[in-house]
Amino acid sequence: MNKATFGIEASWVRDGLTPAGVGESVLAMLRRLEPLSPSMSNWLLVDAPRDSEFFAVPLAQATKDIGAFVEHSLVWKDFDEPMADPEHGYRVIVRGSKSGSEFGAPDTVDICVNAGSKWINDIDFGTGLRFKEYDPTLVTYPIYGGALEVLATVWPCPWALARVWEPDVWPVDRPRPGQERNSESPFEIAWIAYLSAPLAAGLAPPPEIASKPTPGGGVVLSTVETRLDPADTEHMRRSRMLQAILEERVGRDDTGRAAWHAARAGPY
Repeated sequence: MNKATFGIEASWVRDGLTPAGVGESVLAMLRRLEPLSPSMSNWLLVDAPRDSEFFAVPLAQATKDIGAFVEHSLVWKDFDEPMADPEHGYRVIVRGSKSGSEFGAPDTVDICVNAGSKWINDIDFGTGLRFKEYDPTLVTYPIYGGALEVLATVWPCPWALARVWEPDVWPVDRPRPGQERNSESPFEIAWIAYLSAPLAAGLAPPPEIASKPTPGGGVVLSTVETRLDPADTEHMRRSRMLQAILEERVGRDDTGRAAWHAARAGPY
């Protein structure tokens, strides 16, 4: 079985969200995700660490006062050292599974949200165990395309990207057997992407890239409407097209990472 790791990521700057606002957005996100897969249920939220230990609590327990739950989940410098300043924002870590297990398995869904910061905010979504064999029933175009649109709908991200990001996966057009692969771009092995209206303005994607307009004037772009396979020459040809669009529209900062853009105003 392929061990490629699939994920969705997005980022934005300064969203003005309060702890209650972050909590309500988390709840809205989880409600919208649940119909996509049985694994997106039985949600557990990681409570802020105490005495260097983490505690996972069921969603129903966390939602008794979601604002208070988020408020003491400050972004952490390390696993047990919170930032002293709430202006750095709040971190909410969520795990879903069919069984409700606290421990990872190929059929789990993991989400990490950093929001409410004056500076950098981001979200990371993944299925299964990273660097392990994935569950093919979870890595499908409908699930990942649906999840990407949920994240873009709920959070004020100006862009979002579903891609294969494991460093040991060499795409067919970059064969280097026996060598460690360094990421050439934050957008490489791109599968599905969302661009908000400002980033999508005037864009005419090539005919090989499927495009769908969003309510706020943005666009969702897809290389293939099946699972992206880095070993497939045609898949990677289209993926490079989407990568080029993201390089142009989102861009990179001085460190080579995806450039930071202001939080989106209005619907996705």
